[in-house]
Amino acid sequence: MQFVTAVGRTRVRRVSTPRCGVNPIPHRFDGTFGSTLRLRDRLPMLHRNMKTEDLRLSLEDVLADLWHARRNHDLGRLALLSYCDMRRWARVARREGLAQRSHDLVLSCPYASRERFLSEVDALIAEAEGALQSLTCAPATSG
Repeated sequence: MQFVTAVGRTRVRRVSTPRCGVNPIPHRFDGTFGSTLRLRDRLPMLHRNMKTEDLRLSLEDVLADLWHARRNHDLGRLALLSYCDMRRWARVARREGLAQRSHDLVLSCPYASRERFLSEVDALIAEAEGALQSLTCAPATSG
């Protein structure tokens, strides 16, 4: 639908915007192939391949933070990392056992000694390293 408005002697042409749900650019140009490809046709394969890589990289980041806090005997930082970062990663990766262990590490009954807490953190780190190894050794999915 077009509207023509007269302003003085000049005419201004106004064109209404497309209705809701209409995609003005349904295709994305891919210069490497010299053709247009539907974006939704390319995303599922990319999503499946990148998910494992993203999980591995984020777990490496969390483990590096845990190792640094463990080396410096920073109990507060260890509690924060294990409850917030490790538990969030485990939930995203659907590792419920690891998520429950990191939850129990902080919210279970108080520990009798500092060494007992550190031994539980060491067990959590060992389980996370096992998850990292399984992500590293997993074959890449395609298609």
